[in-house]
Amino acid sequence: MTIFYVCRHCRTCIGMIDSGSMDIRNLGFDRLTSEEHKEIIMQDPLGNTHVHVTCEFCEEAFEQGPFLHGIEFIIH
Repeated sequence: MTIFYVCRHCRTCIGMIDSGSMDIRNLGFDRLTSEEHKEIIMQDPLGNTHVHVTCEFCEEAFEQGPFLHGIEFIIH
């Protein structure tokens, strides 16, 4: 099983972790509320985990153009 970190805005794969090589509790997922968990972490049919975060490029774009926060996907 693999954990993929994907930008929620531009859908770029930021990185991945082979979950067999680490204790998943060390990632801090247990600190999320149930609503945050539903919004951020998704499972695919193959059992992989997809964690939706914001990449540094999109974060920079938001800092320069705060109006972008109202747009679901800023880069297609």
